Amino acid sequence: MSASTRHLTIVLAGTAYGVAVPRIRDILRIQKAKPLEGFDPSIRGAIELRGHPVLVADLRMRLGLEAAPAAHPCLLVVELAVAGAPPVLAGLIVDTIDEVFCVGECDPIACPDLVAPAAGVVGECRVKGRQKRILDVDQLYPAEVLSSFLKQTASVPG
Repeated sequence: MSASTRHLTIVLAGTAYGVAVPRIRDILRIQKAKPLEGFDPSIRGAIELRGHPVLVADLRMRLGLEAAPAAHPCLLVVELAVAGAPPVLAGLIVDTIDEVFCVGECDPIACPDLVAPAAGVVGECRVKGRQKRILDVDQLYPAEVLSSFLKQTASVPG
C-alpha cells in the first residue's frame, strides 16, 4: 500500500474504516444472496454481477461485531487477490459509505485495541480529527476459503 493511496470510508457499528479505492469495483444496494454450504456464518452467500460470481459477506461479523441488520442497503464490491487463482469479487455488507481520504494526509495513531490483524485491520489513523481503521481486504478471508468459493460457484451457470 502506497502512503498516498486513496481510501473510501465505510462505517460499521459507528466505527470508520478505510478501504483502498483501487480495490473497489462497485457499490450496490444489497441483494438477496444464494446460500452457500460449508462457509463461516459471516459469508451470507453469492450473487451474480455482470456474469461473475460475487461472495457476499457481512463485514461486521467478520470483524467480530454484531451482525448487520437484515435491511442494510450498502454492498461494497471489492476484488480480493487469491494466490494461483483468478481474483474473487466480494460484496461486503456495510452500514454506510462516507468520504474518500488519502492515507498520506492522515496522522497514524497507536492502536492497542485493534481487531486481530488476521481479520484485515492493519492500522489506524486520524483524518480531520476522526479516527479511522485501515482495512486490507486481502486479509479478510484465507486463500482456502476463496478457492472453495471459486470451486463452488464455477459450476453455476452465469
